[in-house]
Amino acid sequence: MQKENYDKTYFLEPGEGGAKPYALLRRALRESGRIGLSRVALRGKASLAAIRLYRENCLVMETMHFPEEIRTFTSLNLPADEGFREQELAMAKLLIGTLAGPFVPENFQNEYRAALLQMIQEKVAGQQVYRPDVAAPAAKVMDLMEALRQSINLAEEARQAATRARPESDPALVPPPAGTASEPAMPTPGPH
Repeated sequence: MQKENYDKTYFLEPGEGGAKPYALLRRALRESGRIGLSRVALRGKASLAAIRLYRENCLVMETMHFPEEIRTFTSLNLPADEGFREQELAMAKLLIGTLAGPFVPENFQNEYRAALLQMIQEKVAGQQVYRPDVAAPAAKVMDLMEALRQSINLAEEARQAATRARPESDPALVPPPAGTASEPAMPTPGPH
């Protein structure tokens, strides 16, 4: 199955009296090398679902899109790999190498959720909550090479600041040198 078929992943745990059927299904799926397909209704929406083994011991349910819900890229108007100079390509690759490093999920925060929780706390505390007017940024046409140069400089400064802030004693916290590949982390299924 293609990954675009899947929507959300849920860990499954047996309810009261369900331990034996859960263990039986888990073992049967493991030994057969197959997944189960089902129809489920979540929050009033019917979906297809795949039941599969996750890390040999846990069952997960992955809701799936129906075929008519999947849009393919073949209908998109995509540009050809042309219209840029080799210098621009080299700088883009340099920028990617500068920004490359291991994926650490803890480094990313849900800023929308944090701001929403702060507003809720302010409202509960009896404070007046204001929504500031934000002016739309003016469109600024920029030379592509200059934009790449600025991005590389900013990325280098951020990397150097992060390196200075990290303890040197823990090699796991030091990012790999630019241009080296690191093994991607395996995503953990769970509610999205």
